[in-house]
Amino acid sequence: MAKLNLGRISFTRTDFSIPSHIEQFGKDYADHFKTPRNYVPQFCKLIQTSKRWEMANLQAKLKYWESNFSRIGRVEKIIDLVKRSFNSCQCDDEISDLRGVMVEALIIGRNGGSAILTKQNYGWGARVDLHLPTETVAVKYNCLTPQSQGCRRRSTVDFGYWDGIHGQFYECKAQPRGIGCKEVKYMQKLKHELEQEEISHEIFFVCAAPHEEVKIRLEEDFGLRPIYHPFGIEDIRSMMGA
Repeated sequence: MAKLNLGRISFTRTDFSIPSHIEQFGKDYADHFKTPRNYVPQFCKLIQTSKRWEMANLQAKLKYWESNFSRIGRVEKIIDLVKRSFNSCQCDDEISDLRGVMVEALIIGRNGGSAILTKQNYGWGARVDLHLPTETVAVKYNCLTPQSQGCRRRSTVDFGYWDGIHGQFYECKAQPRGIGCKEVKYMQKLKHELEQEEISHEIFFVCAAPHEEVKIRLEEDFGLRPIYHPFGIEDIRSMMGA
């Protein structure tokens, strides 16, 4: 049996770009989805369709969504959470932030909910630190030829887990088109560092979209090999036992 070494990898939360109230709703969603829910596909569809939601049409969109979603039955709690979270948004950018957090919350929920985020071997919007015998390596990607201001660097995973033997690292986006160059380059850098140290790991790109769409984005647009796992609605539903 392999020897556990929890101290080999740790996570340090450094991404504080999300407003605190959106972050809290992310934790609330994660705790809600600790329990398997049969409406995971419909929830993912909400994340997709809300791309067209903005402050100017938010109330009308929420009312229409509630009318349709309530037909599932016994969904009062998630409807209340969705309404409160979207109504907390103060601008269109916060609506976008919330949609991304909702995807991350599904993964956090399946791994135990918000309580796990206090543990050093779990990370959310966190830097990955590799503790080697002679040094600690903070995994970061810096672009030498940035095409835009937002493409210069990346230094966090959306969610990560290390159990002492094997690590899982997730990049989460509402839609496949949200996966950009810096996210891909960072994950490639992370994989390289892990392979150099012979650390067992898996890397996932998660979207609230069909698996095939995520796969096409990774393989056709970025040329990523299958060792980078596309993770879509079907995978989320299966993972959650819903």
